[in-house]
Amino acid sequence: MTAEMKRPTAQRLTHRWVKGRTVLGMVLPVIFLLSACQSHAPGGVRELSMRFAGFSTADQDVSGVALVHCSGGAGCEFTALNGVQLFDPKTGDPLDYGKAKAILRYESPADNNGSQFFLALTSAPHDVDVDFYPINRQRAEHLSLTHRFRAGHRYDLSLYRQQRETSGSLLSLAGPAPLCVDLLDNKEVVRRFCHFYDFQATSSGFVEQKLR
Repeated sequence: MTAEMKRPTAQRLTHRWVKGRTVLGMVLPVIFLLSACQSHAPGGVRELSMRFAGFSTADQDVSGVALVHCSGGAGCEFTALNGVQLFDPKTGDPLDYGKAKAILRYESPADNNGSQFFLALTSAPHDVDVDFYPINRQRAEHLSLTHRFRAGHRYDLSLYRQQRETSGSLLSLAGPAPLCVDLLDNKEVVRRFCHFYDFQATSSGFVEQKLR
């Protein structure tokens, strides 16, 4: 076969190669863009399904454990158990300790005043650390408590603003009303912690109160 007869075939192959390269160059940016959209929600926050893929939303076996929930204000979050951090402070993702020990249980997307997670604890004394957000997520009030939790019981840590007493000194009425957290054992208040903001307050955090 002469060079003149081979030339059209070479031209066709060159044309196909250039066309394929052009199409590939158009497709790759689209694939990359779609991948980026799926990996990040608006504002750079990852999708909930990606962050907590290791947690099941189906009914879980809770027999033989104590369930500890929190609620109030603009939300709350369990931060540590027995001195061990439960979440990555930078990303907010659950750490392996909470997942491996089945301590953290995924509940649901956070509502206006609750948490996405609750604790499933053995029947024993535990140190629990919780961050509450009274107004917004930019300011947290921290509560640390030690309590003997009992298996088969549900516990709720509920944040609320205590009603201000109408009578009292000017100093006691100058600051905001106390912020309190009730610990409920099967809907019964068993402990109460309050944070006082007046000028006579002796502590800058939550202090346990006697129940009447």
